[in-house]
Amino acid sequence: MWGVPGEHMAYLMYDSNELQEAKTNVITIHDDPTIVKKMIDYFYRGDYDDSPDKSHLATNPDYESPTTKAHVNIEMYNVADKYAIEPLMALAKKKLEYRLTLVWDNKEFIHIIEKVYGEDSPQNSKLRDTIAKFAVEHLVTLIELPRFDEVRSEYPLFSYDFSTSMIQRMARVETKLRYVIRKLAQRK
Repeated sequence: MWGVPGEHMAYLMYDSNELQEAKTNVITIHDDPTIVKKMIDYFYRGDYDDSPDKSHLATNPDYESPTTKAHVNIEMYNVADKYAIEPLMALAKKKLEYRLTLVWDNKEFIHIIEKVYGEDSPQNSKLRDTIAKFAVEHLVTLIELPRFDEVRSEYPLFSYDFSTSMIQRMARVETKLRYVIRKLAQRK
């Protein structure tokens, strides 16, 4: 949508006589203040620190401050989606993927599934395919967790995405196996 991070700030601060914010010179953003601070940092630097801000935990009971880098990236994606800031959505997704590749924790991943598929998450979140693919990739360890079965029951959309990703992976494996079998048969 926009190319320059500063353009996002201009969009959020759009001045029009029709907007309440223009009349009062007050903008009220109903999102976690720690995430909004990181979003504003993105507007200026084109990046944000995905470390949880433990010194400024949200005091509003409506906000559950992110406690891990993965959770920060999920919350940043959700806020970027809310304000239609596609480059920030892409960055948050990339940072989440990097984090999941770098550090794998089964129990944290269960919480990630709950956040990405929970009711506060955007309906068409591109994080969902990512989470389903990581679940398939780490199925051997996840399947040992009773909570993984519970999450698949609680979040039917996750179960659908997970099974779709599993089917796609199995189709690729089958294609490779057929190729290898054909090559082995040609050698005989």
